[in-house]
Amino acid sequence: MLATFNAQTDTLTEFVRAGGETLARIESDGGDLLLLIIIQLTKIQSMVTFANIIGRIKILLKNIVVTGLLFVCVSCIAEDNTYLEHVNFEVVIQNENLSLDSYLEFIAEDNYPTVGFGSSVSGWLSMCDIPQLLALVESEKSVKAAYSMVSAQLIMDRSTLAQESVFLLLGLKVDRYPPVMTASMIEEDERDDVIAWAKSEASRNTCGEAEIQK
Repeated sequence: MLATFNAQTDTLTEFVRAGGETLARIESDGGDLLLLIIIQLTKIQSMVTFANIIGRIKILLKNIVVTGLLFVCVSCIAEDNTYLEHVNFEVVIQNENLSLDSYLEFIAEDNYPTVGFGSSVSGWLSMCDIPQLLALVESEKSVKAAYSMVSAQLIMDRSTLAQESVFLLLGLKVDRYPPVMTASMIEEDERDDVIAWAKSEASRNTCGEAEIQK
């Protein structure tokens, strides 16, 4: 399923690239048409004012076309179950019983900046995962940013493995992942508290203690 999603991402990228070319043609043709109309309506105005009007209308035209392309893009996504399983990644976790290792490998891929969750997942991680996550809380490696899709915050950039590991630890602590909207919402004090909690839990857990002593 992950392989299928990656292939779909490539297809989506080609669609957006083609849409950009269409945008350029529409903007050019539409701009020329509007130019002829405005010439007839603004003969009494100076060239400076005229050029300003043209610029504003072309910007408006571009925004309209971009909005249209985004709408079409979202429509295509809504018709594709594979991509929906990405923006609702809890489906993949539940259907494939995805391990932490597999999830970490997935977010490390550089094919897309984010991974969305339509609803929270409970009981996915275990205390035995704590040592592995604690070993990653200082890593600056670039990974996909996980986020809750009910977030009002627009997520466009990738995250770091350190942020996402603390995010996972917090999810384990509250038995809900994602635990909050995004990893970037975790303040420094809360981050320290989560790591301290994880170390304390690992020291009391048989499998966690064995891993830490290695």
